[in-house]
Amino acid sequence: MKFIVSFNFLGESNGFDHETGSSWLTQELGDVGELRSEPQSRPFPGWLPSVLTRKPSWLLDLLQYPIGVPSSHRHVDKDRAYFKRREETLKQQRFDTPSTSALLAAKQATLASYLIAQRIAREMKPHTIGEELVKPAATDVVRLMCGDDAAKKIETVALSNNTVRSRIVDMSLNIKDEVVKRMKAAGKYSYQLDDSTDVGNNAQLMVFVRYEGSVDLEVEFLFCSPMGTTTTGTGIFATIDKFQKEEGLSWEDCVSLCTDGAPAMTGVHRGFTALVKQLNPSVGIFHCLLHRENLAAKHLSPDLSSVMQEVVFIVNFIKGSAWLSRGKVLRRLVDLRIEVHIFLNEKKHQLAIRFHEKPWMLKVCYLNDLFMSVNELNTSMQGRDQNIIVLSEKISAFKEKLQLWQQFSRSPRNQYKFRRRE
Repeated sequence: MKFIVSFNFLGESNGFDHETGSSWLTQELGDVGELRSEPQSRPFPGWLPSVLTRKPSWLLDLLQYPIGVPSSHRHVDKDRAYFKRREETLKQQRFDTPSTSALLAAKQATLASYLIAQRIAREMKPHTIGEELVKPAATDVVRLMCGDDAAKKIETVALSNNTVRSRIVDMSLNIKDEVVKRMKAAGKYSYQLDDSTDVGNNAQLMVFVRYEGSVDLEVEFLFCSPMGTTTTGTGIFATIDKFQKEEGLSWEDCVSLCTDGAPAMTGVHRGFTALVKQLNPSVGIFHCLLHRENLAAKHLSPDLSSVMQEVVFIVNFIKGSAWLSRGKVLRRLVDLRIEVHIFLNEKKHQLAIRFHEKPWMLKVCYLNDLFMSVNELNTSMQGRDQNIIVLSEKISAFKEKLQLWQQFSRSPRNQYKFRRRE
């Protein structure tokens, strides 16, 4: 049997509009075929019987509302819970389709890859640990607790060496772009520069930036760039000036520079600060307080300086190079003095006899206490939420402590106690 639908009949009996009514009918009956508002008739085998056998409520609803009224207007009397249920049903239908489920699983696997790469970067672990340890361990745990199907999903997470590296690079670029965006929004900013040497003895330039955020001043790490074989003021300026141009920043918006006071930074003619002042004469130049404190700590008395040189010589003989700060080197030497003494005796080192000399060991312990206090001061002056007032107060308090220690050590009563202990 063949059913015939004529749009002319619908239009004549219900005031059907050929332009708007056909789209409404398509929405009501579903995507069952191509509907055309043409005078001629068109056969539709298969879908019309289901329309003719709908429940009476549908027919009543059709008679209550004109055909030209959109179906979305027919639920105005429904409560909020009805629409919530409809929303959840549509979401469930959308996510249950095979194509959507596969797409969602792929997105979740990519997100998991980024999260693991972020943890690897924060813990400063080798990139190969993701594929060699994290992924196999996670697969074993999930297979044991959730089954083979869940374990197969874990295996889709990409954690190869190159993948982890690319994920870290992507996140770093995203953070850099966000920081530059905030710098531009703030309008003014200041730089803090420091050059350091990595484990491969390669010079690295590190740049930090401070700007006014939405709530308070914000300090962020901006970028790190290798400097080649030499670190000169011209090279430092070229590196930062290139970054400024690539990111659309201007030296006129830089209000201050904080450096370590090295000649390459503060040279009068070819130093980094001198080159910046040629573009922005009003920029402020400051010397880092932490670096000033480190410079002051280098000036020791001749006897203490000779003891420190011998300590460094011993550490270099054992390790090959002094890999820690002076405070930590002294701390390790004091803690392992018995083991170090045995090792030097076995190697017949010329400084092994020093560990039997009490005055020498007392000076090592004194330097250890002094530099541990200096390291604690350095640590307290680093980090966020620091300003010139707080840092100056900490340095002044430490100088007062040094004077008290000096008075205590020079007291005749304490000197008598020290002689009794010897």
